[in-house]
Amino acid sequence: MLQGFNVTCGVVALPPRLCSACKLKPILPGGHFEDCTSIFDLESQSCRAELKEYVRLNKHCDPVRAEQVPKMMSSGGARQGLDYFIYSICEQCCDCIPRGTHISQYGFRESIGKLFNAGRGNCPAHAVYDVCKVWPKIRGVVSAGESRKVSAPMVCPHLKTWLRNPDNANWLHRNQVKYHPAVGNFLNSFIDAAGCSARPFWESCVRLETKQKRL
Repeated sequence: MLQGFNVTCGVVALPPRLCSACKLKPILPGGHFEDCTSIFDLESQSCRAELKEYVRLNKHCDPVRAEQVPKMMSSGGARQGLDYFIYSICEQCCDCIPRGTHISQYGFRESIGKLFNAGRGNCPAHAVYDVCKVWPKIRGVVSAGESRKVSAPMVCPHLKTWLRNPDNANWLHRNQVKYHPAVGNFLNSFIDAAGCSARPFWESCVRLETKQKRL
């Protein structure tokens, strides 16, 4: 099943512990994954509970996850699809960690509001390559319980326009890129809603990005 097939969500509500509960499996030297189809520990009870909560919140617009989650312990295809879904969502946080960050800097960066940088090239790039695959019509992301009344355009067309711009060809090594205001608004609201700043999760992101030599 295509990850975004018939997914109509314009605004998604995320359980704030989803990324903290669905932990990365151990990373090999060099930042590689032992199995790229099984990056996250989806077998843990906490992760399964958060995925079920995601479906409860969004089953009206995300039929793909509504079908995959009940099958995740019995179907390899469903489990692999959910692994990619978690990668799409949670790696988005990691790709917005500012270049130059060290794992010891959490307290300092939190105090000055610099845990994330939505202008880092990897941040919009991950959104266009991965987030837009699972939520092709996305306009905004909110935390569970927040109002879904988001006045914003669909962000994926703006992300694709950004990616096609020759000025952004070297986004991988850019500390700051320029894009449509709708992109920045989306990325920053995503970071807030997804619980990206939870310290254990943030530190796991820094470890991953450091091993992959992206920071």
